Amino acid sequence: MEEPKQNVQDSRKEYLDGIRGLACFIVYVWHFSWPYQPQIFYSYGLDEKNRSFFQLPFVSLLYAGDAMVRVFFVLSGFILSERLMACYKNGDMAKLADLVSSMAIRRGFRLFLPPLFSSILTLLCTLAGLLPSPVNDTVADGHVRTPIRKETWSEQIADWLQWVCHWLLDPWPPTFSSAQS
Repeated sequence: MEEPKQNVQDSRKEYLDGIRGLACFIVYVWHFSWPYQPQIFYSYGLDEKNRSFFQLPFVSLLYAGDAMVRVFFVLSGFILSERLMACYKNGDMAKLADLVSSMAIRRGFRLFLPPLFSSILTLLCTLAGLLPSPVNDTVADGHVRTPIRKETWSEQIADWLQWVCHWLLDPWPPTFSSAQS
């Protein structure tokens, strides 16, 4: 029995999926390094205490989550649009419309449900008093940390809702320097 031949188009995209996976892993490591490695946010040579080998430009790419998020989105856009462009080129507008609507609905759920779920868990842990309250603000050095514990549950929930509306759902949130919680 003859083995089915792999589609040339698919084999050319496999390495791009591998790079996307690597970018995802780097973002994962970066997110979980925040509390333990605050120097990852600063460039090598910024001042006397920022002279670590791991802060050198090419070395920091191994854990630079900000850069890898961009790599992931650019590659995803290329990979996802390739099928759409093939439908357009073939004149199959019905399939193109189905793909676009399906992608829009699925992407929304895939992008927003995980952070929404984890933020609800953070809210519940904050309400239960399981998370330590930070000394000053929820934004430390430009990155969100543990939420400030409010006096009442309603204030805590209102703070969480504000975070969801301003940071999770807004595609153009305010800059970190002007953030209020």
